[in-house]
Amino acid sequence: MIKLKVILLGILLIFLITGCVPLQEEVEEYGLSDYFPFLEETMLSYEGVGNEFAEQDIYFDFIDGDRAQIRVFNPGTFGIRVVEVSDEEIREVLFRGESYGLLNLMEVEGDGDILLKTPLEEGTSWTLEDGRRRSISGVGIEIETPYEDFEGVEVTTEAEHSTVKDYYVAGVGHVRRVFVGEDGFNVETNLQDIIEGTGVSYPVRFFYPNFHNEEIVYLHRRVDFMTNDDIKKIFEGHLRDLPSEDLHPVLGPTAQLNSIEVDEEESLVKVDFSRELVTEMNAGAQLEGMIIQSIVNTFGDHYKVSNVVITLEGERYQSGHIELGEGEFFEVDLSESRPFEE
Repeated sequence: MIKLKVILLGILLIFLITGCVPLQEEVEEYGLSDYFPFLEETMLSYEGVGNEFAEQDIYFDFIDGDRAQIRVFNPGTFGIRVVEVSDEEIREVLFRGESYGLLNLMEVEGDGDILLKTPLEEGTSWTLEDGRRRSISGVGIEIETPYEDFEGVEVTTEAEHSTVKDYYVAGVGHVRRVFVGEDGFNVETNLQDIIEGTGVSYPVRFFYPNFHNEEIVYLHRRVDFMTNDDIKKIFEGHLRDLPSEDLHPVLGPTAQLNSIEVDEEESLVKVDFSRELVTEMNAGAQLEGMIIQSIVNTFGDHYKVSNVVITLEGERYQSGHIELGEGEFFEVDLSESRPFEE
């Protein structure tokens, strides 16, 4: 029996050495979500070729489980994308162009286009809502970018007069887009840099009462924002933080901003505060009116709307001097405001 074991072991070794028993190489496999990772506090910068608006930066404003909100910075404009990832597909739930304000749209429901789906193999195809055909046109494709050369998946979208090729890389995400139009017109967007551990800053104009001069003034500020920051707390801090003793705070020490809802179709923003907005105001009718107008101007100007509804813990604004009835709103009025000069 011992001799038999030795003989069998010798035969196995011969097979291994001569290659008759092939050694299996370990193959690293990626899931669908690896091709669109949600990158916290990370800026991805892309160069544009062929069109100035092909250049862009993207930043993950919010990440929650299988959903993320992505801020897209193009020259001269901001946009918002909400992307949802499952085991079967990566779907762009929402795209909103010309969206400049600090806004959380993570809970908005939509049925947008599929960016990538399983099986991750050449030939997988699907039809978009507008009738265009999208398919996986290559796997293991070599991809050249200014940042680095990769190997990834190529997705082709075919329209009547154009073709778009998107390239996704596991662990990085979307690294390249090539638009090919009629007459060979090409536009490219290529990954140029990845900056980790960073935030972004947004321009916000804050309004404050200058009670002694009986006027409302404003300051342009750059608001720092990191992934999953609370927008409400950012506004609270700046509405309390005064650059000069000549100005009156808009919020008292414990007043809280509970929610911000923007209705672009109605050109309306709804802001809900805790009741301390009124109880800590300690103001007569004139100063209270200036405080309310400062709030209205700040949120109306930032979200590019004409009207603002203020509520106190869900109920319409009401104090000893001002009462907002059902269906009523405060109007944004920037005409009498001027920049603050220390």
